[in-house]
Formats: sequence, C-alpha cells, structure tokens
Amino acid sequence: SWPVRGNARECVHHFPPSTQVALLKQHGFHAAFNYKTSSTAEALQQAAPGGIDIYFDNVGGPTLDAVLAAARPHARIVACGAISQYDTPEAQRYGVKHLMNVITQRIRLQGFIVGDYAAELAAEFHEEMTQHVLAGKVQALHHVTHGLENAGAAFVDMMGGG
Repeated sequence: SWPVRGNARECVHHFPPSTQVALLKQHGFHAAFNYKTSSTAEALQQAAPGGIDIYFDNVGGPTLDAVLAAARPHARIVACGAISQYDTPEAQRYGVKHLMNVITQRIRLQGFIVGDYAAELAAEFHEEMTQHVLAGKVQALHHVTHGLENAGAAFVDMMGGG
C-alpha cells in the first residue's frame, strides 16, 4: 500500500524487510518504512506531515485506519484488497475506527477490482508496458530459490513479503 502526495517521486510505501525499504528508496520513493518495526501512523506523519491525498489500499485493517486518520480533506482512497484480514475469522477482523473521517474529510473511498477493467485495457497495458520495459523505465526484480525441496519455504517467504 502506498499513500501518494504530490508527484510520483513523492510517495510512501510500506514493506516488511528493511532491505526492501532501502530498495524502494534507491528506486526513487520519497519515503518507505518497515511496518513490522515502525508505527504506521508515525511513519505516515513523518513522510506526509500535511496529510494524504491519494492512497491505493491492498492491506486494509490497521493500515487503512492509519491512512483514514491522516487523510486530507477530499482525499481519494482506492480499496483493491485487504490482505491483512483475509485469513482472519470474521469475529476477529479489525474494525476500522476512523471511518467517520470519510464523512468529516469528504473522503472518496471506492472499491476496485482489476478484472473489471482487464478485458478493456489489457492490450493497451501490454503495449505501453512493453515499451517501458524496453526503454529501461520498468525493471523486474527477481528472487530465485533453487531446489524443489525449498519450494514450500520460498512460497511462505513470498507470501510474507520476502
């Protein structure tokens, strides 16, 4: 998930391992933090002291709550997922506490499912992304784990953000 304020270089991304934080900063992110070792609310305040204008959410739970608390008037939030809640029994799911800010800050919060646009935009996306990759504007980062015996651990690591 990343709140964005200003241009594409002024954005914040939260990622688990510290090595990934360094990688994001190396690739031009304005700020990044490890959500497992940092307070999300404090990190957002430090990175965007004036508040958050745009946020693409695929985490939900306490992260979405921290963004709602830090959102500026008329902020826009795209909700594409809630990975922090998927495996949590319904009775134990996090209850968003700052939902009232949607009203008081006039925040636009809208759900987004990629499949709704895939058929319409797939050809255009592939053409444009191919050009970006060929021009070196987009680079794929790979992590390779060798050995079938390591497949299970590699999958668990990937799902944990590693």
